[in-house]
Amino acid sequence: MSLEMLHRKKEGIEILDVKGCLTLGQEHLDFRKELDLLLQSGNTRVALNPDNLRELDSTGLGTLLFARDQLRRSEAIWHSSICISRTSNC
Repeated sequence: MSLEMLHRKKEGIEILDVKGCLTLGQEHLDFRKELDLLLQSGNTRVALNPDNLRELDSTGLGTLLFARDQLRRSEAIWHSSICISRTSNC
């Protein structure tokens, strides 16, 4: 299963819903590209909704930390609550 990303806005916050796998390969590259697009469009309030994230490997975790740091450097506000309680195969 690949990574799907959907955008929505609520109360001035750009919410990025992620579904699937955030793992080494095309998925983490696509996520970073999406982050770049969010920053280039001037969004300063960004939330990540990982409710439908099925797999997260060490590269995916590093990608999320990279995203947090990129948003901090751009003075954006990063809203995220990630709790991984099980593993599954994608």
